[in-house]
Amino acid sequence: MISVALKFIPKKDNAPVITAAASGFLGDVIRNIAEKNSVPTVKIRF
Repeated sequence: MISVALKFIPKKDNAPVITAAASGFLGDVIRNIAEKNSVPTVKIRF
């Protein structure tokens, strides 16, 4: 599974910007940080 962190500032950005992407251990770190900060997460399986 790949985790991606996005940044979006409506008045500045036309679209979300990828700020981090990782899989494995670092992907887990991204997801854990998001969950600790009440950031919504979505799991998409292909």
